[in-house]
Amino acid sequence: MRAHRKILMLTVFTALILAVSAADAEVMTLRKAVEAALEENAVLKAYAWRLEGQREELKAAQGRLYPRITAEETFTKTDNPTYGFMAKLDQERIAREDLGVDTLNNPAPVTDFRTALRFDIPLYVPRTYAGIDRSGRELEAMRAEYERKKEEIVLEVIRAYLTAQAAEGHLRAARRGLEDAREHVRLAALRYEGGTGLYADLLRARVALKEAEAAVVKAESGLDTAKRAVGLLTGREGRVDVGSEKPLLPVHAPDTYIEAAADRQDLRALRLRHESALKAVSMEKASRLPEIGVGGSYQLNDGDMPLGADGRSYQVMVVARLNIFDAATSHRIRRAAAAAREVQEYYEGLEKEVRFRIYQAYSKVTEKGKRLELSRAALDEAEEAKRLVEVRYRNSLSTMADLLDTQAVLDRARAVVLEAEKEYIVSIAELYFHSGILLKSFGRAESIK
Repeated sequence: MRAHRKILMLTVFTALILAVSAADAEVMTLRKAVEAALEENAVLKAYAWRLEGQREELKAAQGRLYPRITAEETFTKTDNPTYGFMAKLDQERIAREDLGVDTLNNPAPVTDFRTALRFDIPLYVPRTYAGIDRSGRELEAMRAEYERKKEEIVLEVIRAYLTAQAAEGHLRAARRGLEDAREHVRLAALRYEGGTGLYADLLRARVALKEAEAAVVKAESGLDTAKRAVGLLTGREGRVDVGSEKPLLPVHAPDTYIEAAADRQDLRALRLRHESALKAVSMEKASRLPEIGVGGSYQLNDGDMPLGADGRSYQVMVVARLNIFDAATSHRIRRAAAAAREVQEYYEGLEKEVRFRIYQAYSKVTEKGKRLELSRAALDEAEEAKRLVEVRYRNSLSTMADLLDTQAVLDRARAVVLEAEKEYIVSIAELYFHSGILLKSFGRAESIK
C-alpha cells in the first residue's frame, strides 16, 4: 500500500507540474515551428552573423582599390646635424650663418612640427584583384552553407516535433493501459468476492495497475521533455505544444533524388570553395606581377606650433613595383595548389557519399513503410486477442496471467505503432534532406492525421 501511495502521489505531483507549465505553453503547428526555427534558432542566428562578417571581409578587400588618405602630425626636437639642417630647410628658414662649418657640425637643438597629408591610389594591383574574387566566392560558399544549415534545422525540428507527437501518443496509450489495468482489478475483485477467483489474481492485477500508473508518469515526463526540445529549436525557453498534423512527402524513384542532389547547397559550397582555392593560387602567382600606383603628400613644417606653416611642400610620385626574386613565392604557390587539391578531393568524396546516403535513406524508407504496415496489423490482432481473452476471463475460461500477458502485448503493440509511424515520416524527411530538397519541398508536404 505504501508503494501504491507513493506512485499515486508522484502521479498527482507530476500532473500538477505539467498543468502549470502547460498554461504557459505555446501551441504551434509544424509549419509554424519550422518558420519560427528559421527565424529564431540560435545556431542559424549565429551563422547569420558569421555571414555578415564575411560580407564585411569582401568590402574590406574591395576597399583596397580605393584611394588611401592619411594625416600625420609629428613633433621632433634634435641636435643631429643632418636632421636639424633638413628641419630648418623644410621650415624655409635657412640663414647664411647656418651654412658655417661649426654650425653645421655642432648645430643648436632644432624644434620641428611637421603636418603631412598623404594619399596613395592603386592603379594596377593584380594580387588585390585575385583577393577580391576569392573573398566573393567565399561569401557565396558561406551563403550556400547557410542554406544547408537551414535544412539541417528543419530536419531537426521535424524530428523533435514528431517525437513530441509520439510522446503524446505514448501518454494516451499509457492512460488507456491504466484504464485497462483498473478494469482488470475490478474484474479480479468481482471474481474473488464471488468465490470464483483467486486472491493471487487480485494481487497480480493490483501490481499491474501500479506498473500502469508508473508508465503514465514516465510518459508525462517524456512528453514534457519532448515539447521543451521543440521549444529549444524554435528559440523558445519553455514548452511548445504540438498539433496533430504530420508532414507526408511523396516518395519517388531513387534517380529523382540523385538528380536533385547535384544542386545540394553543401556541394555547391565546396565547388565555390574549390574555385576560391584556385583563386588563392592565382593570388600567389600575382605577387610576381608588377604593381603600379600613384602617391603623394602635402607637408607643412613649423618650428613653433602644430599645424604651423613656416614651410610648405608637396610630392607627387608614380610607383611601379616588381618582385624580381622571392624564394618563398614558389612555395606559397605550391601550398595554395595543394589546398585547392584538398578541397577537390573533399568535393569528389562528398559526391560519392551523397549518392550512398540517398540509396541508404531510400532503403530505410522502404523498410520503415513495411514496418509500419506490419505494426498496424499487429496492433489490430493484439486488440482482438485482448478482447477475446478478457471475455474468456469473465467466463472463467482464462487465467489472470493470460489476461495480463495479452495486455502487455497490446501495450507494446501500441507503442510500436507510434514509433513506426514517427520513424517512417522521419525517414522520408531524411531522404529529402540527403537530396538537398527538404527546405523547398516541405511547403508541398501533405498533412495526415
